[in-house]
Amino acid sequence: MRHISSNLPFPRGSTWSDKSGQTLDSNTANDLTGRLYTAPDTTHGTGMSVILRCVRANVAITIGGTAAAPLHQIFSFDGDSKDWGTEIDAVTGAVGEVGKPIDDAYTGAFVIPANDLCYVVEEGPTKVASTSSMAIAAAHSPVTPGATGLLHVDEAGGGEYVLGTNDVLITNANGDDSTDNLIYVNGGIGTVDDNS
Repeated sequence: MRHISSNLPFPRGSTWSDKSGQTLDSNTANDLTGRLYTAPDTTHGTGMSVILRCVRANVAITIGGTAAAPLHQIFSFDGDSKDWGTEIDAVTGAVGEVGKPIDDAYTGAFVIPANDLCYVVEEGPTKVASTSSMAIAAAHSPVTPGATGLLHVDEAGGGEYVLGTNDVLITNANGDDSTDNLIYVNGGIGTVDDNS
């Protein structure tokens, strides 16, 4: 059974070093990585909760877009099996690669230093940018990570990782990667035919 705390170790939209003032190395605050925390959705007005996973950024990460128009992406977990679920190292690089979106409480252009701790969304409502080539997605369609950490519509059959479900129609009629889309992230690692 997973334990979920409501006592965030640092506020959403910030990092561990923002609170602690410490310069972190790859071992500092390891006891926090991989832990789950719940917080109310105060951003989108859904009345739901968001489950956050505390992870270490193995490299410096800059949130896409600007403060006025952020572009949030999906990050893959570190490839080292012992660190899976505790560290992120890059945006997803292929359709269906397992990952979780960075918490959209981070503003565009915000920099998360290498080795610092931050949050990804394990489950609940959040915004994620979509690709310009993404097909039109009807409301409540399954979406999966795509290349460069952006959403990709995927109506694929069983066995493929599905990140979550989009909230409203996604058209990307503007033809560029400039829209954060509200989605509901599935908890865990689910597939299209997963009935659990």
